[in-house]
Amino acid sequence: MASWPVCGIIRIEIELCVLRSDRMGVRSVTIVFMTVACAAALGFAREKKASDPQATELASELHGRGWIIYSAKTDAGDWDLYLMRPEGSNRRNITNTTAFNEAGAKFSPDGRKVLYYRFPKGTPVDNNKYGLYELVIADADGANADVWGNGFQWASWGPEGKSLACLSIKGIDIVDLSSRKVVRTLARKGIVQQLVWSPDGKWFAGTANGLGVAWAIGRLNADSAQINAASETDRYNCTPDWFPDSRHVIYSRGIVPGKMDWAQLWIADGEGDEQQMLYAEEGRHIYGGCVSPN
Repeated sequence: MASWPVCGIIRIEIELCVLRSDRMGVRSVTIVFMTVACAAALGFAREKKASDPQATELASELHGRGWIIYSAKTDAGDWDLYLMRPEGSNRRNITNTTAFNEAGAKFSPDGRKVLYYRFPKGTPVDNNKYGLYELVIADADGANADVWGNGFQWASWGPEGKSLACLSIKGIDIVDLSSRKVVRTLARKGIVQQLVWSPDGKWFAGTANGLGVAWAIGRLNADSAQINAASETDRYNCTPDWFPDSRHVIYSRGIVPGKMDWAQLWIADGEGDEQQMLYAEEGRHIYGGCVSPN
């Protein structure tokens, strides 16, 4: 029996124009987030569900909408990958390793594959370092795990699932999935970690240096390699991910250097003109936001 993951599910109603079926419409977006230090534990959510009609309704609505993959500590002391339904049911361990920790899992765009990183048991699960270890690509249920090894840092799926973007000393490497060869490299322009490729293939985002006094969320054009700050530049920001429209990013808005505060979950447009808080808790950092594909 694994310990409860420190993660949670929340519905946030925002007005956001999303391109779908060749027309623009305002719709709600379901935000899902999970990290080692974020949000409410699922154990609390399950207790609340019995007495909260809204929680029960949301759980019923989300049950059949795909799967969430996350890393959790086992009784053996290592961190394995688990699958669960969005409301927390049908949890199962899909790696079951004892010599390694696994973290940083991302589904491919078609949902059939997953990439993640593994590193020796006893190595801390660190949100700023997991992408530096061995890359593994497996079926979405954990079967047929293929260890790519080191040299594919901070990998992110390409929009069609046929390539990866990885960070290297030279820049952002585009790696062909079938041959594992680098087919293109572009300048990383200060992006140091947590690289994510937009669904339309036109942009990269990542935690970047050189855009302000601390880490900023940088948006980099995949053609011109021009970069701009999507987040504020006066504080530490990290763990970005894309909205399905490829025009907005979700990220953790951190603290101003030298001040005590808590990281919050925010949304920003790619140009960096508008930022808005989505979720925050007093006394808890919120990291690792990701958006449901629908």
